[in-house]
Amino acid sequence: TTSGRTARLFALAKAVDPDPLRSRVRDAIQAHDGRTLQTIAESQDLLSQSPVTLYVLAVVLLDFGAEQATVDLMRRVLEHNPGDYLLHSVQSDALMRTGAGFEEEALAEAIAARALRPESPHAWARVGLPLRF
Repeated sequence: TTSGRTARLFALAKAVDPDPLRSRVRDAIQAHDGRTLQTIAESQDLLSQSPVTLYVLAVVLLDFGAEQATVDLMRRVLEHNPGDYLLHSVQSDALMRTGAGFEEEALAEAIAARALRPESPHAWARVGLPLRF
């Protein structure tokens, strides 16, 4: 079954990567525990994690509907990782989902992402998304 395969993948990830914080993230994702994910996102320890880990946490927070928590997390994270395309991209998405009043900031994040990957059609398309609101 899909849930059985998913559980095995989570177990494998824990076995090959026993990092306590990433294990907490995986456990919370597997348990569909948005509150724990938000608590992790507020942790100062999180800033020592790789940009990929931070991106995964941000995407999962968005999936749980925690737009403001994602925006807050990405504001902190981008101070330490200003050259990361995925982090700027997810911040742009989070700002757009937050609602009215964040269009300019969402556009600025999309432009920053495009500047980091000017050859990417996806990056160029993202610039237009905040403009449609």
